[in-house]
Amino acid sequence: MIKKLKKTTIFTILLTFMLVCTSFLLAGCFNKTVLPERIELEKQTDNLYLNQIKEINYNVYPKNAKNYTLNFTSSNYDIISFDKRANMIAKDYGEAIITIKVKDTNISQSMKVTVGDGKINYINLKYPASATYYFTGEKIDLSEIEVYGHYESGKEILLDHSECTFDYPEIAQTNTKITVTYKDLPSQEIPITVRKDRVIELNIDSMPNKTSYFVGEKFDKTGLEVSLKYYSGKIEKLTDFALDKDILDVGDDKVIISYNDFEKEIAITVKAKRIVSSSSELQQAINEGVESIMLAKGAKFNTNNQIILENAKNITIYAQNKTDLLNGIEIIPFKVIGKIENVRLINFTLSSTGETPAENMIDLSNCTGGSITLKNMHFESSQSNALLLPEDVDISVAYNNCSFKKSM
Repeated sequence: MIKKLKKTTIFTILLTFMLVCTSFLLAGCFNKTVLPERIELEKQTDNLYLNQIKEINYNVYPKNAKNYTLNFTSSNYDIISFDKRANMIAKDYGEAIITIKVKDTNISQSMKVTVGDGKINYINLKYPASATYYFTGEKIDLSEIEVYGHYESGKEILLDHSECTFDYPEIAQTNTKITVTYKDLPSQEIPITVRKDRVIELNIDSMPNKTSYFVGEKFDKTGLEVSLKYYSGKIEKLTDFALDKDILDVGDDKVIISYNDFEKEIAITVKAKRIVSSSSELQQAINEGVESIMLAKGAKFNTNNQIILENAKNITIYAQNKTDLLNGIEIIPFKVIGKIENVRLINFTLSSTGETPAENMIDLSNCTGGSITLKNMHFESSQSNALLLPEDVDISVAYNNCSFKKSM
């Protein structure tokens, strides 16, 4: 039994020895050094964008080369440097030569690397809020929209509109948008809010050529230019405005222009064609057919004869204001003869209260027809009748804001 064990032990020792020897022999064969013969770069030049980290694509031949070390160098480490894995790091704009070399040999390969901004990989739109609000019918305006291109490096530049494509309706419409596209990049959209426009102001752009008139003249719009200003800022010339008066009269100092609820005033002056300071001047102006006669303020109209209106037509006789009293104790009133048409007495007091007062301040007994208007007049008389009217004659007498006082 003991002998058998010894033989086994001897066999085991021999077998172990043989295996160790075989391992040494095999190790010697597999660890045989195979040196690199060349390096090939996939690119002779390359482009990086600022701050990009990029792997260098290369191959070492023969492919079974072993036991070698590669060194990576840059001609300008301020432009291209390397990380721990020998990836290129683009640190600044410019060019650098990258070289891969087998350590302790002359085997190397180089390429030129340029660092820039790369390509534009998306666009960004900038615009004020006002650029997205329009009024119905308003034309779309792109002038306030700025399109920025963003490079891979992070750099941003303002693109010219001519480089982009804009898709939008020419006139603002409800539920519309502006679409902006740059090359084949995804489009950007701007939603548009469309509101109903409204008038906010009536403007006089140009005053009329004429602002000074005589009583009874028609307002002349020549030279007058009027416009509407809208909330949107749009200006629209206006021709269908209204005037508060057409024929200009005593006391008018303005003409009001209106459009819907909007008004503007134009200052005017309205005067008489003749100013008189005495009864004789008044009678002369009436005889000459002067259309508008103003009684001078403070003038004395003493006369022993009535002021005669014979076949008078289109005559206005007035004082500057209705408080003017024409020699309040002795004035001889008006006498109308024949047919009259559109005769007006405005703004003064007729008084007949002297020692020999006239029975009637306006004697129409010899009038054969026509019309007379009394406006803002005050009659003061000690007699019973202010007006003497004829019988069976068609005379139109119009009173407007007149007063009558009988003095005892």
